Amino acid sequence: MAVKFAGDTPPTRNDWSTCDSRTYFFENINTIFTGIPKTGCSNWIEALLRAEGILTRKIKQERVEVVHGGLSSGNRIPHYLKRHENFTFPDPFSFTVIRNPWTRLISGYRDKLSEEKTLGYKWGRSKGTLLSNTGSGITLKTRARVQLLESFVRYILDKENGVNVHFAPQYSTLCTPNARYDYVIPLEYSSVMSEEILGCFKCRSGVVDGL
Repeated sequence: MAVKFAGDTPPTRNDWSTCDSRTYFFENINTIFTGIPKTGCSNWIEALLRAEGILTRKIKQERVEVVHGGLSSGNRIPHYLKRHENFTFPDPFSFTVIRNPWTRLISGYRDKLSEEKTLGYKWGRSKGTLLSNTGSGITLKTRARVQLLESFVRYILDKENGVNVHFAPQYSTLCTPNARYDYVIPLEYSSVMSEEILGCFKCRSGVVDGL
């Protein structure tokens, strides 16, 4: 189930200003969300954009990645703070979603590197390269998919840092230790927890269909 901090009260003295661009602030609903890649974050961002009043049109499931572009750019905390100098976050509701590390790793491989057609199929994985944020990587010879997966897993386990954010440890995306979240939700429970979370930012139920 979701992790809720003792006393059912929001944490104090949080410094959300140190968060990177994968953490969003939605002013109208006073909510902060950190989207960890490969944890269903696109669906949550879509739900938050609807609750905020930014998104009103319907988005096809295969086009859900558009929520990461201009629609939510202004809500990314670094971008938001550039437009609002000396801004103090008004004790927002905060949450994030995490996932079983193994299933997340497999999801990243299927989506970004395998020959399987998925929603992220266009990501350039045909080059057989495991990209990293530092610009380095490892080129894999053409081989059977199982062998490629094995090489991929070994690469991730052996590389200490510089791994692309889609494969990096989940904690590296969070705003901790400078801030604490009200809820940390396992992806496996996100469907049953969605109404409770939506209630926390006063949004009507049903806007996260498909989670």
